[in-house]
Amino acid sequence: MKRNPKITDASKFCKVYGARAVIIVALDANTVAGASYGETKAECKMAAQTLDRIIDALVDGTIPVWGGSAPAPMVQDFGEL
Repeated sequence: MKRNPKITDASKFCKVYGARAVIIVALDANTVAGASYGETKAECKMAAQTLDRIIDALVDGTIPVWGGSAPAPMVQDFGEL
């Protein structure tokens, strides 16, 4: 992956789409990375917890990556989070 998503990226999405919270998940061949943002501390915490659950499900194969049925090995990469 060229660059991992950052909190500032998620913040920009919030402003552009008028959302209260945003979660970004980026996938590469063997890597999953993410960023989240919420307008308030409570919304930020909720988005971060949801992102954590999504990343965990991608990494452990509960959510198959690329639409496959078999879990693909993934590596968590949170970069500058």
